[in-house]
Amino acid sequence: SCADGEDWLVCRMSGHTLVDVQKSDDGAYILTVASDAPEQLAEGLDNGTITMQDLKAQDPRVHLLMEVLLGQTPLPTIRVQCRKMEDEDPGMGDEDDPGMEEDGRGGYFDSYGDISVHELMLQDAPRMNAYRDAIAQNMHLFKDKVVLDVGTGTGVLAMWCAKAGARVVYAVEASEIAGMARKLVAHNKLEGTVKVIEGKIEDIELPEKVDVIISEWMGFHLLHESMLNSVIIARDRCLKPGGKMFPSRCSIMACPVSMEAMRRDRMDCWKDVFGLDMSPLGEQLAVQLFQTPMVDFVTPDQFLSTPLTLTDFDCHNVTEEELRTISGQMAFVAEKQGDCAGVAVWFDCIFDGGQEGTQVNLSTAPGMPHTHWKQSVVLLGSFFAVTPGDDLSLQLTVEQDAENPRHYRLSIQT
Repeated sequence: SCADGEDWLVCRMSGHTLVDVQKSDDGAYILTVASDAPEQLAEGLDNGTITMQDLKAQDPRVHLLMEVLLGQTPLPTIRVQCRKMEDEDPGMGDEDDPGMEEDGRGGYFDSYGDISVHELMLQDAPRMNAYRDAIAQNMHLFKDKVVLDVGTGTGVLAMWCAKAGARVVYAVEASEIAGMARKLVAHNKLEGTVKVIEGKIEDIELPEKVDVIISEWMGFHLLHESMLNSVIIARDRCLKPGGKMFPSRCSIMACPVSMEAMRRDRMDCWKDVFGLDMSPLGEQLAVQLFQTPMVDFVTPDQFLSTPLTLTDFDCHNVTEEELRTISGQMAFVAEKQGDCAGVAVWFDCIFDGGQEGTQVNLSTAPGMPHTHWKQSVVLLGSFFAVTPGDDLSLQLTVEQDAENPRHYRLSIQT
């Protein structure tokens, strides 16, 4: 049965997919939901059997925006508009998303103009601590140096670099949050060092080469949003020979996992719906659930094998071409009994200060302090019983979407 106190209509929410979150001119938030039963969705929202918390996104960017929205107190005005499910692309994201648009505007940069998104990131303690420690423990890299912060957001990294002794910090930001960054820099009396520049880094000519490039470009499963591409362009155009990149190295890891909570809450609940067995309906909804990766927290006790590294690259020399498709054969071997439901994917970023400095690691691995990136889980489409010693080898691919290069798609082949 469904969890205690959970109405069966709420269990049906896997038939309603949140595809977009936009902020209107009057300050209200517009949620676009793709549904195979729009009338039922409207009725459920009206009578309270379906809540805002029940609306689930397949696109990690929309998932993040929804987390930010639901974290606001009090909740702002929310309006919901429905589309028929068959009109929607089942993949990660809306086909109408402008992606890497030429003029630098549209959905991607608009989302980062929302101050609530930055509130969530500023409250991510592991993220903040890693960057603060990487700068503070490697001040020799910043003292009297020229620094470029790509995608400065609220200007936090740029201001920390200034406090570490940088001669000048060029803080580039393409979204409307640049105005707030400029205000915060002045409020902290750092406007003499930090120069906030509004625009895309691809369109900006700096007055000089830089010694250090720092950026918080990481998305879900590391590469989603494709901001690293902009950082690479900045590196190739603006970084002095021998200059430093922060973060310095990155890796993507993976591990087969069990997903018993998901099976209980999203699948087994259909076996008893007020005395009726609705399993065939649940099986159809499970097909939709399995089509796209989940972004959620995984715990180490869900591991069925030892985690392996898919890729490990150096930010000083990785190319855009190398990032378009990352694929590898991963020779997992089952180490305990369980039902394998998918493969969890996460990333680490290393800030390497060199021989004179300190190395700092920002890890999003299961078991580490929670970050807003969580982990991504590629679902297998079924549950496979495994025992110790079983060969769980698979091909994992992280591939940039051809139609929307802001998106990266995860896939596995067994």
